[in-house]
This record gives sequence, structure tokens and C-alpha cells, in this order.
Amino acid sequence: MDADRGSATAPRLSRERAAVAALALIDRDGLDAFSMRGLGRELGVDPMAVYHHVPSRQALFDAVVEVVWRGVEPPAATGRWEHDLRELAHAVRAVLRRHAAALPIIATRSSGPAGLRILDHGIAVCRRAGMPAWEAFTLVSAASSFLIGHALAEVGVPPDGPTQSGSGGQEPTPGSVPGGLVDLADALGAGPDLPAWDELFAAGLETLLLGARARLDGGVAGEGA
Repeated sequence: MDADRGSATAPRLSRERAAVAALALIDRDGLDAFSMRGLGRELGVDPMAVYHHVPSRQALFDAVVEVVWRGVEPPAATGRWEHDLRELAHAVRAVLRRHAAALPIIATRSSGPAGLRILDHGIAVCRRAGMPAWEAFTLVSAASSFLIGHALAEVGVPPDGPTQSGSGGQEPTPGSVPGGLVDLADALGAGPDLPAWDELFAAGLETLLLGARARLDGGVAGEGA
């Protein structure tokens, strides 16, 4: 039996099938547990057969990232640029949270055509609002970095395993601030409770939108949060 074909009824092995299966394994078992041997078992083929379609593990990860970004469905344009950017940001965040274990490779590899499609969508929203092309690019690129960084802090798995507080980062508390960090201690003590991740995300996103409104130099009235 051809190692690339598997059983007579199994789908033929391809780059796409290998990437989808690899992402499912990473989602289930974590990035540290991933191996080409395990992928071969999952696909029902000799591990070497995978290399007929992706030349290396790194090339496979590029394909995995492409699969992730294809899962983002940009929302339909409404003509309200702030609303449209918010909806796009939330759509991206949902997909990143769904693939938390893959975040280290999502954050460090090229996004491929699917990721560029999302970038283009965001830039188009900004340009329709009157923003020059380069400023739109820099804004959407900054938003992309914020989205990935926030997801890594919230649900990303550290290389040495989950922290005691869970898989994501641990925010400081008033009692955990070292002596001498007066402003941080005052800030933490000023609110009734630490903000949840959803609140932190919303605050960061609104800050980016505030910057977008400033770049438009008053050409478009802010819609409000």
C-alpha cells in the first residue's frame, strides 16, 4: 500500500489535510507534544509521507497558521468604520482564543494569504473612512499586534507549562506589588476590582480607535463606544 494514499476509502494526503490535522493535534495536546510521528499516526500514514507535501516542520507550521487565519470571517461592511473595526477585532480574537495552544507559532510566523486578506479588509475599512493608505496600514498592523499579544497574555500556554493561575498570564494584585512601586499600587487600589480580560481587551481596542479618530483629523465623527 502506498504510504501516501492510506486505505482505499481514506482522503488522499495533501498539504491542506496535513495542516488541518496538525492544528487539531496542537489544539488537543499542545504545541510541545506535537511531533511529525504523531501527525503521521493521526493521518494513518508513514510520517515520512507528510514530507511529500510539506518540506519541513516549519513549512507545516506555516500551513497551520494559514488554516487558523482562514477561520476568521471578516464581517460585512456597514459603512460605520468604528463598528466595522470592532467587529473585525472581535472576530480575530475569537479565532485566536479557539487556537490558544497554537498562539506561539501564530505570533511568530508569516500570516500567509489568509492573514493578508484580513489585513486588507481592515485597511479598506479605514480608507473608506478617509484615512490615507499608509496610515491605515500602520493602524491595522498595530491592532494586529495588540490582538495577538492580548491573546498570548490571556490564554497562551507558556513554554514550561501553565502557570498556577491557569494557562494565561497572571495580572498583579494590590498585595503582590513590591514596595516602592507607588503608582502601580495606587492604580490597583483605585478600582473596585481588577479588570477582567474582556474589559482589558475592550479598553485596549477603544484606545486604538481613539488613535484612529485622531488620525482622521476630525474628518469623521466618533461613533462612541
